[in-house]
Amino acid sequence: MVTIGQSIFESEFLILYLWKQKVEYDRKKRMVQKKQENNKKIPLLLIKESGKIGNRLNMEE
Repeated sequence: MVTIGQSIFESEFLILYLWKQKVEYDRKKRMVQKKQENNKKIPLLLIKESGKIGNRLNMEE
């Protein structure tokens, strides 16, 4: 027979477990989004830098 105290404890344990799972999921989701944003920024930085290099070469000629 399950006591009220035991079922409350199990409920609290389940809530904490599910909350921990949600926190881990959200953290991984943010990491993926941040990585995707950084991957988008890299080509833009390369284009800007290559433009600067090209402008310097044109000025030296």
